[in-house]
Amino acid sequence: MAAETTEVPWDDQTDQFLLAIDQLTKEKNGTSIRDLLLNPYKYAGNKDIKKTIDSMKSAVNSYFGEMLESMQDEVKKVTQELESCDVQYRKIDDVISSKSYSLKVPYLKPTAVQINPDIREEIVIDQYNEKADALIGKLISNSTYVADVSGAYSGHILGSWLFSSDKPYLLTIKPPVSTVLIVERSKDNILDLLNSVATGS
Repeated sequence: MAAETTEVPWDDQTDQFLLAIDQLTKEKNGTSIRDLLLNPYKYAGNKDIKKTIDSMKSAVNSYFGEMLESMQDEVKKVTQELESCDVQYRKIDDVISSKSYSLKVPYLKPTAVQINPDIREEIVIDQYNEKADALIGKLISNSTYVADVSGAYSGHILGSWLFSSDKPYLLTIKPPVSTVLIVERSKDNILDLLNSVATGS
């Protein structure tokens, strides 16, 4: 009979990274990072837990730092793509702001918006051009409001806008696709989880 797989609150790739870090550091720390994150209650009241977590965070930074160091060409490429996304965001943001003002359609930058994925239509573009300009004008003219729902990543903006109408449309600038982003996302996720355990312990 096969052993049951423990359900984890992170993606499979992050889990593989955690297992690899545990193999490298468990003997030194005496504690599995993965087990700590899955069962923080087991370590509550442990007077040395904050010191252990600091050691784990150092190990996580070292592990991912070495990995990213070996991917310098890819890191440089992704950085250039993210900088291009910033340029495209500023262009589109200016256009939407101007057209919304002209058409008297509210343009918001809300903290959060609930978007039903079952009824929205998502349009992904590589860059702003005349066709995108015409599309933006059409979407705004049919909208009740426009919301900037862009995300942030490592100091860069991943542009995305919601045009609210009977059928909501989401216009998004195509983000970079890279192993570097997967690695950095996993690193940030693990460090955030360790910080949460440290705060709660």
